[in-house]
Amino acid sequence: MPDRLNHLMRWARKGGAAAEPPPAVPRIAPRVRTGLLMSGETFVRKSVIGIRLSAIVETVLFLGVAVLLDHLYFSGNRFWALEPHPFWMLVALVSVQYGTNEGVFAAAVSSIVLLSGKLPVQSIDTDFYEHVLHLGARPLLWLVSAVVLGELRNRHARREIDLEQQVEESKKQRFRRLAKSRGDRLLKEINLLGNLANKKNYEYDQPDVDALFSAIEAELWETKSKFDPGVKSERRVEFDG
Repeated sequence: MPDRLNHLMRWARKGGAAAEPPPAVPRIAPRVRTGLLMSGETFVRKSVIGIRLSAIVETVLFLGVAVLLDHLYFSGNRFWALEPHPFWMLVALVSVQYGTNEGVFAAAVSSIVLLSGKLPVQSIDTDFYEHVLHLGARPLLWLVSAVVLGELRNRHARREIDLEQQVEESKKQRFRRLAKSRGDRLLKEINLLGNLANKKNYEYDQPDVDALFSAIEAELWETKSKFDPGVKSERRVEFDG
């Protein structure tokens, strides 16, 4: 009886090492986040020189449609006299959606498209430097806005990741706290079973001992299998007759 009890206690402390381990179950690696845009689509996560492919496609499509409309319905000056300029929407949306890199890319391409159209002619009462400043004001503002909005987006995304990590850490700490208290209580109850081995106070035979510990071992193994999703319960409903 004491040998049987010691064997059970060692088995419980080692997590059931004495029992036959379940067959190995292949693990599925967790999805790795690639970039600050949290999406499971490969197209969205794929990047070129640090700029996500989806942002490149969206920028090119937007500007392509804008240039086409400019040629068909406007004077080909890339909406220079229109306020606010339509390219503001592209720069702001891309920066807020993706972050700094993609926002700067949208601002740079928008500036190239803007300056490739029919530029305003320098008037007689303005000097060269004033005219250059007038032409470069919008591209400069787009670039600054892309950096500011993009960094705000990056900061918000990093904070989301930090909060998720804190939640996961708190779950692990809660598991360890409850596992320790309940495990210690279980070990204490198992130790109390050792008092039954005293034949001065109790009378038993080997079948009694086997019945006691077989039930305990079965319950321990059933509980331990719950921590491994790959192990399925073998219990089935059976009817007599």
